[in-house]
Amino acid sequence: MPLRTYCARRATSGPHGGEICKLALPDSNIERVVKVVSMLHVNFAKTLRIEQLADVARMSPSSFHQHFKALTSMTPLQFQKQMRLLEARRLMVSEAANIAEAAYKVG
Repeated sequence: MPLRTYCARRATSGPHGGEICKLALPDSNIERVVKVVSMLHVNFAKTLRIEQLADVARMSPSSFHQHFKALTSMTPLQFQKQMRLLEARRLMVSEAANIAEAAYKVG
């Protein structure tokens, strides 16, 4: 048995096998949320409404909120704020930006 097949069988037969299988499914809820997370990484400084994010994920706002929180342990707003804070910290440390500059750049 090829190593790749063995590893795949081993991973999917464990206690988290069901979740691992879901990651491989095209157009799964997890994949849709990951698409939004990627979008948030690129557009973290923009103001985005939950309805916009849910549209990208092709889910209702309530379903999107539930799936997002299950995957990230944060609400979409908390996630965006966390990304902004991390980017502001990076700007202050690596680019010597002051607090006002960093705050302005991250929205």
